[in-house]
Amino acid sequence: MAPASSLLSDDADLYEILTLHRESATASDIKSQYRKLALKYHPDKQRPSATDEDKQAATLQFQRIGLAYSILSDPAKKSLYDKTGTISSDDGLAGDKSWTDYFKELWTGVVNAETIEQFASRYRGSDEEERDVLRYYQQCNGNMDRILSHVECSELTDGERLAEIIQKAIDRGDATTLKEFKSTTTAKAHRARAKQHQRQLKEWERRQKKEKKEEGDQSLLALIQARNKERAAKLDALADNIAARAAEASSSSSTNKGGKKRTKRQAEAEEGPSEEEFQKIQERLMENKRRKAK
Repeated sequence: MAPASSLLSDDADLYEILTLHRESATASDIKSQYRKLALKYHPDKQRPSATDEDKQAATLQFQRIGLAYSILSDPAKKSLYDKTGTISSDDGLAGDKSWTDYFKELWTGVVNAETIEQFASRYRGSDEEERDVLRYYQQCNGNMDRILSHVECSELTDGERLAEIIQKAIDRGDATTLKEFKSTTTAKAHRARAKQHQRQLKEWERRQKKEKKEEGDQSLLALIQARNKERAAKLDALADNIAARAAEASSSSSTNKGGKKRTKRQAEAEEGPSEEEFQKIQERLMENKRRKAK
């Protein structure tokens, strides 16, 4: 994680980062908006088609949101910031405290993909989602593609569902038909987004398979290398044993020069391995050398 000092400038607008109005934002607003934005930029929720640059930008924004919340959610720090408009060098995370610690203040347990999905299931179809959809409908001039990029927990396949929410508001007189709404909510537009969604899923699955294959190849390579080391150690031990037998045979030969009769075992040790044994050892040594060369 980037140091706190590199995430925000001393005169950063923390309310703007959390998309809040300085004059009217309550403690509840700060907490609610932080939760929504943190979920939007959470690394686990980035689209499969996102580039590495997009993911890095989202991660940076995720951290900036967390730091802004850590200041505005603390009454003393918030009061000082509201008075001075600047961020103290002592603000932010202390020591090894992680961003997950801040999420624990919002949920019980560590925030992960599972808790995000739990929140998404509660958010979809709620009054809160409807308010957000209608707000972004106005801000995006009715463009469904842009609305989907702003509404949290939304996918490309949610276009028809969100269009229905907007149309009901129009029928009630709570909203007016904006210029780009009709053109971006046709059957053709919905099909195009659905196809794009499928392409993103396939690309994500392709990346996952590639990553798993690479992990598997690395594991197999490590296993082969370990086995080669084991075989090499055994061959080294065998070579040492042969050398020891040869030395023993040489010593026994010197002892028996006085005419004493050599035992069968002493004779075998002096003569060394048989031709067949020697060939087997030679083959093993050559095989080990070839493996090491790979």
